[in-house]
Amino acid sequence: MEPTTLSPPNDAAQKPTHVVDALKDAVVIIDTSGNVTFANTAAEQVFDRPPSSMPGNPFSSLLAEPFQAQYAEAIQRWAGGDEPELLAGGGEVVCQRADGETVAVELTVNEMLDGENRLLVAVARDMRAQKKAEARLRHQAEHDALTGLPNRTSFEQILTRHVEYAARYGNSGSVVAMGIDNFKYVNDTLGHEAGDQLLKEIAGLIKGRLRNTDILGRLSGDVFAALLHGAGATKATEVAEGVVQLIQSHTFALNGEGVRVTMSAGLTALQERPVTGAELLAEADIAMYQAKEEGRNKVVVFEQDGREGIETKRIWSERIRQATERGLFVLVCQPIMDLKTDQVTHYELLLRMRGEDGGLVPPGAFLATAERFGLIQGVDRWVAQQAMRLIAAHKQKGHDLVLGVNVSGKTTDDADFLLQVEKELQKTGIDPGNLIFEITESTAVNDIDQARLFAETLLGFGCKVALDDFGAGFASFFYLKHLPFTHLKIDGEFVKELARAPIDQLIVKSLVDVCKGRRIHTVAEFVEDKDTLDALKRLGVDYAQGYYLGRPAPIAELQAPSE
Repeated sequence: MEPTTLSPPNDAAQKPTHVVDALKDAVVIIDTSGNVTFANTAAEQVFDRPPSSMPGNPFSSLLAEPFQAQYAEAIQRWAGGDEPELLAGGGEVVCQRADGETVAVELTVNEMLDGENRLLVAVARDMRAQKKAEARLRHQAEHDALTGLPNRTSFEQILTRHVEYAARYGNSGSVVAMGIDNFKYVNDTLGHEAGDQLLKEIAGLIKGRLRNTDILGRLSGDVFAALLHGAGATKATEVAEGVVQLIQSHTFALNGEGVRVTMSAGLTALQERPVTGAELLAEADIAMYQAKEEGRNKVVVFEQDGREGIETKRIWSERIRQATERGLFVLVCQPIMDLKTDQVTHYELLLRMRGEDGGLVPPGAFLATAERFGLIQGVDRWVAQQAMRLIAAHKQKGHDLVLGVNVSGKTTDDADFLLQVEKELQKTGIDPGNLIFEITESTAVNDIDQARLFAETLLGFGCKVALDDFGAGFASFFYLKHLPFTHLKIDGEFVKELARAPIDQLIVKSLVDVCKGRRIHTVAEFVEDKDTLDALKRLGVDYAQGYYLGRPAPIAELQAPSE
């Protein structure tokens, strides 16, 4: 620890200049006896003590245990001539305020020479606001923003812990997946606000039918799941049928209209068998979609047949194969606008599946299952191939088309995907920079090394890579520092209330500043009104997408651009 020398020398007890006193961080000077000789104005905010009352008291008395004892000993060793590691750098410690509250601070202590006098300068940065922001982000990462329920990631973690506990102690339980029938109709006819209201009311109704020990989560747009602790198949069926009947009999007041909806449910029991949380959720999911296929508004129990998993995988493999060969997959695109020019510069490519009734099946109905059974890589390869061929077709007509392609977490370690991208780029001769591969933040966080390798390979091809849904998985700026991305898509949770939420504005501005320093383009999702768009422009965000700027539209509209 190299001491700082003051020049010219001053008296040891002399106060620092008014510049130090005006700092926002608390600054405390300590002599070799371990006592405070000076505290600036900001110290009162941290320690809840007037600065004039601190001199003459031990600095360690400002800290809570175990830090009080640690720093008292460290300062004593320093006074004896040692350079204890504790004082060489900074770290998080807990202070004891005069009002009894404890406060986390980032504390840095360094030696200073004032003539022949050795002093310590302790700088304490109040972390309360940061802790609140971190807690808010952590809650957002673990809970669905609309209903406040655990989200898919959090629910799967809860389920995994339950399965591990059951394997050790013999506890039972069941998982119920519940999906709203024809939810898309509500959104299309009454609007997304009505759809959101319906989801919140249904979440409240379901939760009211469960015990306090049960866990309810929201897995996707219109799908909920419940973990029923200690409930076998018979009890779980009773609960699921009760929920289905409750929703069927309830009238929802949406936009001044009385609306009736139904739900389909599927369940599976843990029983005494080797199974993972993901497998349980997949079984309940399969049973739920079976209930939908059998006419909806009913409950189906997953059949515990040893060949069920193989058969299910075969069925889904066949569906996905047919979707690619018979054209049942449908590509739609959503425009992304440059906020400096107000011009659409590129599009995000989105996938739908055409159902047996001719309607479009939302991605949540098949992508999650495809991912669980290891089929998603083939889907991603097909979408990437179609994107490159679309770009090539536009190039032949003299038009420049830039597309964003979503990539599943399971595809990031699929070597065949990267090989196909490389071959297709060579075959089509398109500009690789017209392809933006979007990887979700949760994928990057789960396996940062694999995500880095995947992104670096694509960048090596000349493609661009976006970090999607940033903020949804409680990532820190660490990932921005260590992952090679060209674009960052800000999660809609930070955007939809942006015009009215100062904390969201601070977070978005921080992201924009960091990204500009790294030459990363920022894209805001979920833009649904002019006020939000104006706020994004003021904060310096580069691009925006959302229903206010354009809804997902058939890809055919891109195939015939205006001359």
